[in-house]
Formats: sequence, structure tokens, C-alpha cells
Amino acid sequence: MALIAGIVVGGQVNAVRDAVDDVFGNPSQDATSQAIDVINDDYFHTVNEADLENASIGSIIDHIKKRYHDRFSHYFTPSEYDRFQQGSHLSGVGIGVTEVADGLRVATVYKHTPAREAGIQPGEVITEVNGESIAGKDPDAVTNQIRGPAGTKVTLTVETA
Repeated sequence: MALIAGIVVGGQVNAVRDAVDDVFGNPSQDATSQAIDVINDDYFHTVNEADLENASIGSIIDHIKKRYHDRFSHYFTPSEYDRFQQGSHLSGVGIGVTEVADGLRVATVYKHTPAREAGIQPGEVITEVNGESIAGKDPDAVTNQIRGPAGTKVTLTVETA
């Protein structure tokens, strides 16, 4: 009891609490926060906490999609969500698509659009956007990459099915 009173009076409570938390974890923190704290303290590279949080949430959503066969759940990073919210102000290349394993299959090519002018045909599969593979990526996030303010340039790589 005298030891505890000495710690409290001596102002060492926080130091002791921190030492206990280092060993046993802080029960008021969730597992993700604890993991990020350990990475910040012990990893040899400097990491961006927001990036780790987004990766964690994205992994959780990916798990839900796979485990429960849920093709409707998607996670957007804050910047992706901002672009998604601006969707009503964006225009596309003039195609309708459906999701396939290796990309997006062109279902429709609308008249008088950049896609029609570029020769994109129904049945072709979009595999890259601006030189980056879209295999395994969220279809909503990919279509947001394709859309932009009218006149925005985008490069699509398509393969004949």
C-alpha cells in the first residue's frame, strides 16, 4: 500500500500506466489503434496513420465481401468518397459496364460519345485505367476513375473478349 501511495504522491501514475499499457495493451483502445501504435513505435519506416486506418477498413470490407459473398459493400478512402459524391457533376466516356473477374465488360457504347469515337465495342473488357490494372479493384471506384469533369482525358486499355 505504501508503494502505491508513493507512486500516486510522487506523480508516477502515468509512467506506470504507460508501462502496463505497453505490456498488456490499453483496453480502452481497439485492436486497430493498438496495432497502429505498435507500428509507429517499433516499425523501422515512418508510416502514415491515416493510410494504415484506410487499409484496415478496406481489409475489413474485403473480408465481408469474400466471407459473405457481398458484392454490394464497398469502401472508399476519403478522396474516393469525395469523387463519388461529386458524381452528379462528372461525365463519363459513354459506356455502360458490368463487373467481370479481370475488369469491366463493356455492355453498351452510347452514340456520339468518346468511347464510340475511340472504337470501343460491346463485349470488350476494360483491364486498365490510365495504365493501372483494375483487376480485383472495386468496380465503383474504377468507374469513378473513368469519370471526370467533361473534357477530362482518360486512357482505357481494352481487350477483345
